[in-house]
Amino acid sequence: MNLSIRHWLAERYIAINQIKGFSAGQLAGIAYRIVQDMEVKRH
Repeated sequence: MNLSIRHWLAERYIAINQIKGFSAGQLAGIAYRIVQDMEVKRH
């Protein structure tokens, strides 16, 4: 499986420079969703 975080963010219209303004909770939410997507793609 190949995961590109840049591609994942782009698919969700999240700009990389936009992340700088995110709270810790928002970053944790993004990380959680990435892991969920990885699990779905793995099975």
